[in-house]
Amino acid sequence: MDIRFLATLMVAGTTCSIASADVTTAVNPKTQQVPYQARKIQAQRENEARMLAMKQAAVQQQLSSMSQGGMQQGNPTGMPSTLALGGGDSCATPDVISGNGTFAFDNSLATTGAEGQTEALCNFFATTGVTNDVWFRWTAPSTGNALMSLCGGASMDSKIAAYAGSSCPTAGTALACNDDTCALQSQISFSVTGGSSYMLQLGNYPTALGSSGTFTMNVSVPMGNDDCSAAVVITGTGTYPFDSTLATTGPQQSLGCGGATAYNDVWFSWTAPTTGIAVYSLCNGGVGFDSLIAAYAASGCPIAGTAIGCNDDSCGLVSSMSFPVTAGTNYMLQLGGYSAAALGIGSFDLSILPPPGPCTPLDDGSTDNLLGWTAGGDLVWLNRFGQVGVPSTIGSIDVAWGSLAFPALGPGNGTATDVFLYQDGVSQDGDPSDATLVLSIPTTISAVDTDTFVTYPIAPVTITGIFFVGSHAAHLAGQYVAPMDQTAHPYGPVSYFFGDNTSPTANYANPGANVQPPATFDSIGLPAQVLARVGCSTAPATYLCDPGVSGVISCPCTNPPTGSLRGCNNSSATGGASITAAGGHTLATPTLVFTTAGEKPTATSIFLQGNAVLNAGVAFGQGVRCVGGTLKRLYTKTASGGSATAPNFGAGDPSIPARSAALGDTILAGQTRWYLTYYRDPIVLGGCVGTSTYNATNTAAVVWQ
Repeated sequence: MDIRFLATLMVAGTTCSIASADVTTAVNPKTQQVPYQARKIQAQRENEARMLAMKQAAVQQQLSSMSQGGMQQGNPTGMPSTLALGGGDSCATPDVISGNGTFAFDNSLATTGAEGQTEALCNFFATTGVTNDVWFRWTAPSTGNALMSLCGGASMDSKIAAYAGSSCPTAGTALACNDDTCALQSQISFSVTGGSSYMLQLGNYPTALGSSGTFTMNVSVPMGNDDCSAAVVITGTGTYPFDSTLATTGPQQSLGCGGATAYNDVWFSWTAPTTGIAVYSLCNGGVGFDSLIAAYAASGCPIAGTAIGCNDDSCGLVSSMSFPVTAGTNYMLQLGGYSAAALGIGSFDLSILPPPGPCTPLDDGSTDNLLGWTAGGDLVWLNRFGQVGVPSTIGSIDVAWGSLAFPALGPGNGTATDVFLYQDGVSQDGDPSDATLVLSIPTTISAVDTDTFVTYPIAPVTITGIFFVGSHAAHLAGQYVAPMDQTAHPYGPVSYFFGDNTSPTANYANPGANVQPPATFDSIGLPAQVLARVGCSTAPATYLCDPGVSGVISCPCTNPPTGSLRGCNNSSATGGASITAAGGHTLATPTLVFTTAGEKPTATSIFLQGNAVLNAGVAFGQGVRCVGGTLKRLYTKTASGGSATAPNFGAGDPSIPARSAALGDTILAGQTRWYLTYYRDPIVLGGCVGTSTYNATNTAAVVWQ
């Protein structure tokens, strides 16, 4: 497969499961194909160019401020200056500090000394200089890894270095040096021995001006999780520290992130507290190296190549990824660097998003990239929607063409195209290779390069399970057509492309039969969603828990229901009670109500909610309960003629989400809750114990939107 994409700044890996996946990248669409390593170097250079532009802008801003009587320029005479506490102007007279903590500096009047100006480790943007430098002699409080950071404590374009010893350093002995970590501010880490002294140099990138601020010094003990067999156990969600400065490179590698190897990797063992989409991210400003991360569904050392997800570059050269998780399941998290020199101290974030609803938009409405065949051809792009077993009624399809950020790189307005709706095959695996083309709308490209969605209303179509919507464009070599959103990608591989790079017409009716069959954008190292949406709604509930059917236990009193979608029979011989849902199940305007039928004529009825499902069910009085997890009694009603309804908005009942939140269970978009009604039945049927004075309906499952 030969594809071409346009990259804004950073490029992820190109490893994929499709043969001959040759990918080329450039801000200029005429760039020739280059291997991943060369593209990575190019990306790093582009990042440096961007930072250099930031530096130049900062300098201009400082000079402008000076001309207006603002910031004071560094001493231009080269003569020694008198400084307040905040660093000695000479390494021969450093300020003495010790321990962990926050320390003040002021290099606004400092001169530039001769020491520490030629260190190879300090070569950034083609210069090793550290201007307007001040010095500190620091004593480490303990043995471990020291982190010196100006992040959050300074605003100038800084540059820092560290040396072993208590006097002016010898050239070539720097332990660490850094120019930019958090924007234009610096951060370094280096190994230290408790009680030993170290010289800290703090100055500016050449051409930048001095200022005052604070820096922090902290020593951490290596975490001991260099090997996956000694992974640090973490729980819940939040921010977690890591330290890879003394780590080695383990043999468990994902083989899916470009370079494939996470150097100097450390490991964490994490049990997901809830079901949803886990976001594993280093994009919190606390990582100063080119990272690479992966996740494995395992409870110990994983087998190499079995990662369920990985990422090299997401925010600049720093990594972030998402992957689906199940509550109570253990996952192994690997964190390393793209190269052998990439290591350090920092932190990562873990959070869990609810899974998207069947109709939830997957993109953020703007493009960050474009994809096309290198030799030209016909490229189809699709987004995946729907949910297994859930019927969705589709009323419109929304697509966008081109890119606001990169205009005039594909076919223009008026070019013939089609808008597609596919239903996934019987496998319901979310891969369109076996999908059936349900609808094709001939149209022309419009609103190109505006990131504006064009809506195509259709006669309502109901599809049960997974479906796909999207478009296509025939294009020439050097053009880019599939609109990609890469900045918001929490839902994993949901976007596919396929087509023909040898012909202007793809096989739309049979995606898997194309010259280039369906592949995810993630599989070629470009995590993204395409700009395609659907206007649809889902039935408010699906129904389950038929006693004695499909793995559900039988009724406990030898009292089976007389039909499907009913609970166990009761002492009034109604054949069993049922529950149905009607109304809207959106959290913004919830109008969902449940109604029962087949209860005892005037039974006291309790509407029950749970946040988990018991697929086999459990005996529950004279009935079967498939609602599990955390149980909430939402409403208590009295049946009339064997039927009860809740909530009763006319009587002032709160909505289901409001009532649930008041009971301590806040429902989020995309989350499922399960419902049944259990009701009073004082006549205990044979086979049940005397305390079984109640029965239950079947179960309704609602995916809240």
